[in-house]
Amino acid sequence: MSRANELLAAAAAEIGYNRFDDPLPGTKYGRHYAQLVGKPYYGTSGVPYCAMFASYLFDKLGIYEPFVPEAYCPYMKNKAKAAGMLVDKYAARPGDVVLFDWGGDGVCDHVGIVEKNCGSYLQTIEGNTSAGSSGSQSNGGRVARRTRSFKSVNCVIRPNYVEGGWIQDNTGWWYKNADGSYAKDAWQIIDGKWYFFDEHGYMCRGWLQRYGYWYYLDASGAMVTGWQAIGDKWYYFNKNGDMATGWVRDEGKWYYLDTNGDMKLGWILDNGKWYLTDGSGAIKTDTIAVSGGNSYAFMPDGSMATGDVMASADANGVLHIKP
Repeated sequence: MSRANELLAAAAAEIGYNRFDDPLPGTKYGRHYAQLVGKPYYGTSGVPYCAMFASYLFDKLGIYEPFVPEAYCPYMKNKAKAAGMLVDKYAARPGDVVLFDWGGDGVCDHVGIVEKNCGSYLQTIEGNTSAGSSGSQSNGGRVARRTRSFKSVNCVIRPNYVEGGWIQDNTGWWYKNADGSYAKDAWQIIDGKWYFFDEHGYMCRGWLQRYGYWYYLDASGAMVTGWQAIGDKWYYFNKNGDMATGWVRDEGKWYYLDTNGDMKLGWILDNGKWYLTDGSGAIKTDTIAVSGGNSYAFMPDGSMATGDVMASADANGVLHIKP
């Protein structure tokens, strides 16, 4: 059974509930919502519960969506709109959430779950309505199956119904964990790769600064390590992802990166000593090299030699420089 069908089955099982027959204060759905959000007011008598009914269903099944839990229909719409979850009302399908506007003033008055799109009208299951056209449609106290014209529909929300995984909406990509949670302003490892999610929970790309360290997230959002060509410059990122500066040793060779992290080529002056790179950016060591028509000797540490030096070749013909 799909998650949408599970929700509809749970909604259908609630049909017949009447708040006026409830022996406890408030409503079954209000009490649940009050405990869920930690606000006792919602569990008291007289609080309209249609949005809390929808919230109850999603929470009961462990289906986590950006627009629930919520107790106020206009807020439910705003949250869904911000998440890019509104769809054309005529395309409503079973499991969608429908918000109604009885007065045509643009403000959502009531909410239900779409059970069927009948072409010219919707069949729904709603909390806090009346069993028929008589009585209050938004505060009738019952959970009932209803039919509604498209004229009364303000908007339709299409839930993701995803238990876990990557989700894309109109703002960007975010990742829903199996328990419905998602990272905000934090790193998270997914399938062996690190990703960073902003304060709204959306995946970041490109340069990222955190606590004084720079990181780079590729086009997929994954944190990079090792050598990376970004623009027309080369950068090196340590194993934990932070950008390196200064001297870096990689595969037995030394490289120099300035304070902006980009690898330097050619002559480098550091702490009063001169160094020279080859075309790859690696520092020349223990050798004699020609630059600008002049020959220079470089010590085993890569620094340019001055004064008298001695060059000798070992049994393999490798040149060595000694002061």
